[in-house]
Amino acid sequence: MTTVRDMVQTIQHEMLGGDLTPEGTFRLLSMATSLLANCLEEIRDAEMAFNRVKATCYKREKSGKAADIEAQTTPEYWRLREAQDNHKVLEEDVRSLRKLSDGLMTEMRFTPR
Repeated sequence: MTTVRDMVQTIQHEMLGGDLTPEGTFRLLSMATSLLANCLEEIRDAEMAFNRVKATCYKREKSGKAADIEAQTTPEYWRLREAQDNHKVLEEDVRSLRKLSDGLMTEMRFTPR
């Protein structure tokens, strides 16, 4: 099964290759923007799961700081962080691809046919 993280790495690998055609750029841009929506959904779900774990930790621990530290060692926190990090990376990829596509469109406009 292909994960969002795998798809993000695929996009970055193709971007680093440097030989992006206008069609390839628009394809990657479309893929990255679609994945952003998936990341937001995953962040929402992961936050809910993490908040349940955090509430349990607050009931067990005497101090709030200790509860936070304990909650941040759980798989739910890892899932939340991974979703947030993927979202940040995708936002930057989208910005880069938009800038690249703008440059390609300008170049195509001024290239004689």
